[in-house]
Amino acid sequence: MSSDSRSRSRSRSRSPMDRKIRSDRFSYRDAPYRRDSRRGFSRDNLCKNCKRPGHYARECPNVAICHNCGLPGHIASECTTKSLCWNCKEPGHMASNCPNEGICHTCGKAGHRARECTAPPMPPGDLRLCNNCYKQGHIAAECTNEKACNNCRKTGHLARDCPNDPICNLCNVSGHVARQCPKANVIGDRSGGGGGGGARGGGGGGGYRDVICRNCQQLGHMSRDCMGPLMICHNCGGRGHLAYECPSGRFMDRYPRRTLPVMAESGDKEIAGTPVQELVLNPQNVPKSYIYEEGGSGFRDALLPSQDDDIPVIDLHRLSSPFTAQHELAKLHHALHSWGCFQAINHGMESSFLDKVREVSKQFFQLPKEEKKKCAREPNDIEGYGNDIIYSKQQRLDWTDRVYLKVLPEDQRQFKFWPQSPNDFRSTVLQYTESLRLLSEVIHKAMAKSLNLEENSFLNETGERSNMFLRFNYYPPCPMPDHVLGVKPHADGSTITFLLQDNEVEGLQVLKDDQWFKVPIIPAALLINVGDQIEIMSNGIFRSPVHRVVINKEKERLTAAMFCIPDPEKVIKPLDKLVDETRPILYRPVKNYVEIYFQYYQQGKRPMEASKI
Repeated sequence: MSSDSRSRSRSRSRSPMDRKIRSDRFSYRDAPYRRDSRRGFSRDNLCKNCKRPGHYARECPNVAICHNCGLPGHIASECTTKSLCWNCKEPGHMASNCPNEGICHTCGKAGHRARECTAPPMPPGDLRLCNNCYKQGHIAAECTNEKACNNCRKTGHLARDCPNDPICNLCNVSGHVARQCPKANVIGDRSGGGGGGGARGGGGGGGYRDVICRNCQQLGHMSRDCMGPLMICHNCGGRGHLAYECPSGRFMDRYPRRTLPVMAESGDKEIAGTPVQELVLNPQNVPKSYIYEEGGSGFRDALLPSQDDDIPVIDLHRLSSPFTAQHELAKLHHALHSWGCFQAINHGMESSFLDKVREVSKQFFQLPKEEKKKCAREPNDIEGYGNDIIYSKQQRLDWTDRVYLKVLPEDQRQFKFWPQSPNDFRSTVLQYTESLRLLSEVIHKAMAKSLNLEENSFLNETGERSNMFLRFNYYPPCPMPDHVLGVKPHADGSTITFLLQDNEVEGLQVLKDDQWFKVPIIPAALLINVGDQIEIMSNGIFRSPVHRVVINKEKERLTAAMFCIPDPEKVIKPLDKLVDETRPILYRPVKNYVEIYFQYYQQGKRPMEASKI
């Protein structure tokens, strides 16, 4: 989560007066401290060789000290002394190759790690305070006491409701806040100048030159950098060394890290599957892995949307006209807020060209098995020809075969997975890709304008190296359409998805208000829906629709889906302008969302739930 998002999240839980006081508080601006990315303060360039500020170890003018043997004159990579194992403290090997049992850094006993230790996590004599009740002897995760006020440290109220005088964070004396502290030399503004106040607040503002150590009560440094005789390690609670010098395991490793859970590791062995087209040859024997409990006509009992609340149809030509754009933008906003999808007409592609896209797909799936296997996907990968990645025999599978291709960026295309037959397959796909690339920019800009944002707001978040994946779906006829699904219920992990439907056979259903609705076929139209990443960026204003595909007993069905994916290196989070006190932030920042999306999808789960706050 960015610092701006965190500050907004914290400010919503505070009173107006408290927010006003804190809004004037700036970071330390003078050496040796600077603001770091963890909302804390760090010393400028603390050398790991000589432990002095002002330069890095690689630039250190002093004699190098080996981190392996502790002797001067060489560095660890040149050390001839045998390495000392951090686990058993014996030389000759490293902890990753240690043949001995693991030694817990909390209790010192063998057989388990610190994060699995059942002993009290606080060592005897540890002086750290619980962040919940401000008492010694335990940590906040194990605290059973009532939450104490962060200001006066008494129970019964929170800091924003505290009736006592504020306590200065610099001198620990009540009656004033840090920016009013008489022991602090307040700078006129953040840049170090005087006069007209800082960017946030009034005549004061700025950082603090004189920092008071809470350990030795001396000026010029913080307690964690204190080199006095009473310095306390913030990692183990012991005396005589600092946290970065601590030989004990990191305190944070004693508990599992909070992260998005992964359903299946990429190293898990994939179970070989059979193409669905081959299963159709034996219609009396549908494997159990494809059969769901729901029977009767449950999958086919979806409703058609009413005329009053039908899936909206957006005219993209009217969307680009200055005379009709506002009306279409309002329709677009309503469509994505209520349905999460819409039917797009007048998108600039001729119906004859769309028929050609369908035709090359159909011709490929009609090829002999040996020809199709030439572009089969590799184990544990999605690109190429195949069907579901199978990790477990209990996994429910989709009644579909697919060709999954990465079409953008151009330098990441793997043509070994692209079918060589029919001959015009590649040229048709490239032309279709370029058309949808341009159309995706139009849709992203229109979505931003419908939210009263700058038109490139979403495009800037997706990055210049955004990805596009094209997936051709083939759904063979199934003898048990009431018990089998073409695609299990899910929401897309993209920003937006373009779906070219079959010309004749319906099958797509969208979940709205706990009811499944059929998506009708409109000739020459594209169905466009937003994915999870737009729901995150819009802070929940646009909803990523859950949808599924049902199977026809007699007819095959072919579709083509194009997924627009942000650059994997971009961090996706709610846009700042869509977060305020009336609509707090709803989602955590995520990166490379698609990487975990497919692992969740194979388990029939939705990763969006793990990213919600």
